[in-house]
Amino acid sequence: MAKSTESLSNLFTSRLQSLEFTRKKVNYLFSKKRIVRRDIEQIYQGLFLESVAGFEHYVEDLFLGLATKKIIPHSQRTALKVSFSSGQTARAVIFGNNKYCDWLPYNRTIERAEKYFKEGHPFSIINSSEEAEIKNFVYIRHAIAHKSEHAKKQFEDKVIGSTSLSPRERKVGAYLFGSFRSSPSQTRYENLVIEMATMFEKICSA
Repeated sequence: MAKSTESLSNLFTSRLQSLEFTRKKVNYLFSKKRIVRRDIEQIYQGLFLESVAGFEHYVEDLFLGLATKKIIPHSQRTALKVSFSSGQTARAVIFGNNKYCDWLPYNRTIERAEKYFKEGHPFSIINSSEEAEIKNFVYIRHAIAHKSEHAKKQFEDKVIGSTSLSPRERKVGAYLFGSFRSSPSQTRYENLVIEMATMFEKICSA
């Protein structure tokens, strides 16, 4: 039975909520001095990797679901250029000789969508400022996962830029744990995850 795009958006939101429960637990442990600053910064890095992996996973699920009509598009603007007889066929064509597709940076998703969907809709609904923010997700992810000088420099140049931060907060874990705003209290990690959820919901609702 075909699913709605809204159901997929809800699944991603549920995944993020599960990670949020973990974040709140470790924040409590930190407030009680049962873990140290280094611990919580490392956990924030892991949570962020899981969040970005979830975003990429559900973008792929939405793309393949729409391409195979297993997911019902939200609007009639979403129209296939190519019809696929099965999910296996769709993956073989879309993935080519690769075992997986990179959906991030997001321009890769848009380029792929323009091949298979009229005007790339709904994936092309993301605007340039949102696409730039998704690039930041990737820079942060690479700084966590790769630890290379190149990844570190991209994080510093593209994400931090001219923002005035302490030497500690110029490191990715401390950056994510750092304060985005004080009222109401919100970490940079929280703000980034909210942006992820909002953008995916926007794609699903287009």
